[in-house]
Amino acid sequence: MPDILIAAFLIALDWVVRSVVHLFHGVFRARNQFQLDAIVTIQERVSVLVCALIGLYFERNLVYFAFGILVGRAIGMAICIVAFCRFGERFSIGFNIDLWRDIIRNSIPIGIRGLLKGGSFRIDALMLGVLRTNAEVGWYGAVYKFLEAGFFFTEAVGGAVRPVIAKAYSQGEKNIISDYFGRCYKLLLIVGSIIVGIVFVYADQIIALVYGSEYMNSVRH
Repeated sequence: MPDILIAAFLIALDWVVRSVVHLFHGVFRARNQFQLDAIVTIQERVSVLVCALIGLYFERNLVYFAFGILVGRAIGMAICIVAFCRFGERFSIGFNIDLWRDIIRNSIPIGIRGLLKGGSFRIDALMLGVLRTNAEVGWYGAVYKFLEAGFFFTEAVGGAVRPVIAKAYSQGEKNIISDYFGRCYKLLLIVGSIIVGIVFVYADQIIALVYGSEYMNSVRH
């Protein structure tokens, strides 16, 4: 079997394990165990990084790298399970058809939103590839990475606030929801404005520092 197929299979397994890990993160956040969630998240990232580097140490090969990521992610999942059981929860595996039916039905709007969001952030590069040259697509993609990196901050804020808002909604405390929405809006607006201003003023220097002079056309067109 070609190495690329083996690596793809390992990455698919990693995606499954990562989905399970994200499930535990959601449980921790829903119960306001943010410190525990942060600890297991850091341990998971460290284990993935270390195992991936070990794989590359033995063989600079995509299969070894993907296998290292999978092993590190499995270690992270084990840490989540131990942390979950450590704080008085009984861990068991089962399948509730009625529960999954409700989850799938209620998550359809969220899934459609995710597809539209993902498509809207990728269709521009595809259209540019048809209309322009490969070099221009590369310049555009390089700059676009900064936008994708900015999602980390918004996702971090959203991940911290969503469980609090969900709990307040279930308890009918609408004043808390409005308060958190207002705070998050102001925070994202202030931080976003500062970042946009810095990037606008120092775009040339940032591109030269991160990518080199070969990508300077990305801020000159």
